[in-house]
Amino acid sequence: MPESGNASPHCRVALADDHAIVRQGLAALMERHEWIEVVGLATSGFELLRILDEVPVQVAVVDVTMPGPEISDLAAQIAERSPGTRMVALTMHGEAAVARRVLRSGFTGYVHKDDAFAELVGAIREAAAGNQFVSERVRQALEATPEFADLSPQELNVLQCVSRGMTNRRIAAELDISVKTVETYRARLMRKFDVHSAPELIRIATEHRWL
Repeated sequence: MPESGNASPHCRVALADDHAIVRQGLAALMERHEWIEVVGLATSGFELLRILDEVPVQVAVVDVTMPGPEISDLAAQIAERSPGTRMVALTMHGEAAVARRVLRSGFTGYVHKDDAFAELVGAIREAAAGNQFVSERVRQALEATPEFADLSPQELNVLQCVSRGMTNRRIAAELDISVKTVETYRARLMRKFDVHSAPELIRIATEHRWL
């Protein structure tokens, strides 16, 4: 049975995720709640921006690793083009460094995909009210992990590939990016960790639980 809309204000939501089964499942979940109106589904950051240009959206639920602008750039564009829109991150990344970076970029909520069916509606409600919401497992990681380096989701993906001994060409194929982009991410990771070799990078990242 759909939830009564009496307890919460009407909320127009856009959902952006490049996996069809995730979009369909979460849209169906949200539509069970009468106070939520799903006004747009996007497969990339670019599609999400087009939706925000066309219709008013109170809360945008955003997969942080989908195609399109890097997540901090996307957050900045959303804030500029649709300043009334609150942003909830949807991600498989539970690492504290990624969560810190996403939240600092302007996101109000951070929901781990494994917990989405239990937590997403609550995160949307909190975001619409201007409150922060962070998945419990991520909150625990934030409390347990000291700040050391802020990694973007794609930087973390590259770091994990490096830890598996993959070459730049293999990483590029795995993540569907160019070899030059992989090299840029590697160099950025080296600077952030202040190291000069892949083994040093992996050692420090492992110590700080980014792998």
